Amino acid sequence: MKSIYSNILIFLFLFISLAGLSDWYIESIVSSGANNGMERVWIKDSFYKSETERYSVFYNSTNDSLRIENHIIKSYWEGSYSEWKSTTDPEPHKAGTSKKKKKKGNKTPKNVIQIKPMNDSVDIVGLIGQRYLITVNGKPVEEFFFAKTTAYNNLNLIRIDSIKNYISPSKFKYRQSEEYYGFIKKGIILKRMITDEKGLTEDELEIISVQPEEIDPVVFNVPDGYQPLPLEQITKELSSDTEPAKIDE
Repeated sequence: MKSIYSNILIFLFLFISLAGLSDWYIESIVSSGANNGMERVWIKDSFYKSETERYSVFYNSTNDSLRIENHIIKSYWEGSYSEWKSTTDPEPHKAGTSKKKKKKGNKTPKNVIQIKPMNDSVDIVGLIGQRYLITVNGKPVEEFFFAKTTAYNNLNLIRIDSIKNYISPSKFKYRQSEEYYGFIKKGIILKRMITDEKGLTEDELEIISVQPEEIDPVVFNVPDGYQPLPLEQITKELSSDTEPAKIDE
């Protein structure tokens, strides 16, 4: 009985510590499109840095500063989100296409995206993740385990994801909806897996470490030996041929 109470106290201490943090270090294993392998994320107040084997993205949600690092050619581009947006198409797969004029009275119906809590939960890296189901127009499209935290409270997730989606476009367009961003800002997805009709994995994520420790600001600096280059050169080797998913309407 004593050990049970001890475990409860340890869990409550970890939960309270994580819930009140402004500094976060998160490691996950990702398999989605061009992103395969480990992703490391550092969060310190409004500072955010995501690092994969191929590239890193740094963004400061307070002053709009942005940096994309290419680890393949050891170079980087630095500027503001506004500068990046004015010189790129956030959805490169649509580049070069012409916009068709919409006929009056023939509006495309808006997708209905719902995120529903389920009855089960799991313990992952010391956090209790509740299972949720996402449906688009009533059709189940994704399940994940989610723990509520304050990790993303000071971050502009929409801008961060638009940058990452430019480098490696997501097949799952519902993840760019207001409903999705409004939900995930409240915590961390601990585990997610999507399989296609043949049972093959299309997208997978699992958190393997969440460490409550103070982040050294040095981690947000440009790596030693990296040279500045134009944005086009930085992103050229990082571009993906992934096409966006078509959602039934």
